[in-house]
Amino acid sequence: MLTADLGDPAELLALPEVRARIDLSQPVGLILLNVTHHIVDDAAVAKVVDGYKGAVAPGSGLLLAQF
Repeated sequence: MLTADLGDPAELLALPEVRARIDLSQPVGLILLNVTHHIVDDAAVAKVVDGYKGAVAPGSGLLLAQF
């Protein structure tokens, strides 16, 4: 478990704990399940999602769901 700001993809993905477990040079599955509704600004949501999408390798998958 780690504590980080999900709204700052660059910071979160640069954490040593993340880098030690996830090789972002290889395709990965990214699941954003019921989290983006906590970001009230639609432009900020797009920026956050784009930050994660831009950090993962080609061939990676994204699951984004809201209630």
